[in-house]
Amino acid sequence: MTIPREEIGKIILSNLTPDELPNCVVYISRSFVPAGQIEFPRLRIDVPWQSYVAFIDREPMANWSHSCRYIFLNRESAEIKSVGAEFPPFQAGNGIKWELLYKAPSVSSEFVMKVD
Repeated sequence: MTIPREEIGKIILSNLTPDELPNCVVYISRSFVPAGQIEFPRLRIDVPWQSYVAFIDREPMANWSHSCRYIFLNRESAEIKSVGAEFPPFQAGNGIKWELLYKAPSVSSEFVMKVD
């Protein structure tokens, strides 16, 4: 059974660490990505199932490169795969459309990426 869209964000946010929650910005894919390989800047990831993907910018007020991570959420079982990274996904040309899921209160809106 496919997880309802309104539950996807809740599951992603429940997987943020105590260090991430007060300082990060989270973006989520508008639709699922297929199983297989996906490329982000300087990173290739094997995605084991159809997934929603979230990008967690741990230091949104810093320049790149810095600590960030990707979370892949199995759209059927809610299983999570987390992958550490150093670069954002927005210039990857992989066709993913992003939307803002969460902005920590400590982060100024000027540091939120404009996504389509």
